[in-house]
Amino acid sequence: MIISNIIDETQDFFHCIFRSMPCKGYLEYRAIKGVNVESRFISIFDEDTIEELKSLNDEDYDIFFGVGSRNEKRGVKSSVCEIPTLWVDFDRKRDESRSSLKERLDLIIENLGMEPTLIVDSGYGYHLYFVLIDFVFVRSERTSK
Repeated sequence: MIISNIIDETQDFFHCIFRSMPCKGYLEYRAIKGVNVESRFISIFDEDTIEELKSLNDEDYDIFFGVGSRNEKRGVKSSVCEIPTLWVDFDRKRDESRSSLKERLDLIIENLGMEPTLIVDSGYGYHLYFVLIDFVFVRSERTSK
C-alpha cells in the first residue's frame, strides 16, 4: 500500500485500524524503492512511527505493512498476535481501466451487503478494510490458518 504523504491522514488511518490493541505489538512494514527493500518492525503507537513512514514516502519509497500486529520482531505467521481488521486487496486486471475496476468494486460492495470501514486507493487498485469490533487473537499456528 502506498501511504499518503499527508501525515494527519496516515495517523488517522493507523489509529482507525489498530486503535488501542491489547497486544501492544509491533507493526511490520516494508519500504520498497526499485531493488531497495527495507523491512522494519516498529511499535504501533510510537510517536516516531508516522514520521518515519512519511520520511520514506517523501523519498519515493512505496510502503507496505502487515495488518496483523506481531508480538516479536519477526516476519513469520507465528509472530502474529492479533488481527484488528479484515482486508481485501482488489487490483486491476491486466489492461483494465480504473473506471471499470471502480464499477466492479461498487458492484461487489453492493452485493456484499456491508460497507468497508475504509477504502484506500493503492495506485494499482483498492484496499478494503473491515475494522472488527473485537480483535481476533492468534494463539497458535492452527488458529492462523
